Amino acid sequence: VAATVIDATTTEKQENEYIYRWYVYDKGYKNINKLVPRLKDTIGTESHPAALSFSVFPKEGSGRVKVSDLRQTGLFIVDFDKDANGNYTGHVSVKPLGGTMEQWFNEGIYSRWTQSLNILIQPY
Repeated sequence: VAATVIDATTTEKQENEYIYRWYVYDKGYKNINKLVPRLKDTIGTESHPAALSFSVFPKEGSGRVKVSDLRQTGLFIVDFDKDANGNYTGHVSVKPLGGTMEQWFNEGIYSRWTQSLNILIQPY
């Protein structure tokens, strides 16, 4: 689903309802270690927030998970990143709810966040 469907005429309610139905994609889903944040993912920068990265654009071999499924677990915060002008970039930041990126990194494949992602993510 292309991010351009949401434009300046879209209300916040419409935007939230639309985004809720989106899938997000991750190329490394076949390896559970790729569902664990890297050390650099725990340190936010201006260009890359502290988060596990997903995309709204599928690539060959990607896994996908529905945003609503992530949110319904009660374990994740899902943010659709915007540029300085308020336009969607296609990058999606997934953060742990009830913990920190550092905690997720330290707990690795045994964390509740990685285990949940591993169950939810499906081949595209």
